[in-house]
Amino acid sequence: MSSSAIESPRIGKAALVFTLWLRQHWSSNGRRDMVVDWREYAEGIEKQLEQLRRDLQPLESGSMKLGEREGSGAWRDVTQEAIDRNRQVIATYEAILKDVRENRIKD
Repeated sequence: MSSSAIESPRIGKAALVFTLWLRQHWSSNGRRDMVVDWREYAEGIEKQLEQLRRDLQPLESGSMKLGEREGSGAWRDVTQEAIDRNRQVIATYEAILKDVRENRIKD
């Protein structure tokens, strides 16, 4: 996947996660009076974080490398860029999860 395929990880990924979650939970009649289940939303973020960390592990360990090339040119190693991007996405999800737990979930 090229870096242009992933928009701003700080904003784009968080918005995408919430948009996908919202679509799954939107009432069938399209009304906007639904109640958000923040615990379920937090669980979804936790699952995403687990997957992101699993995806990051082989890159960080060196057991997997990523490369790209234009046309028939030389391959360029983009592994570190992917690691950095994934770490940014993980940090964003962790911040969202922290906010949800501290400000949205009421015991």
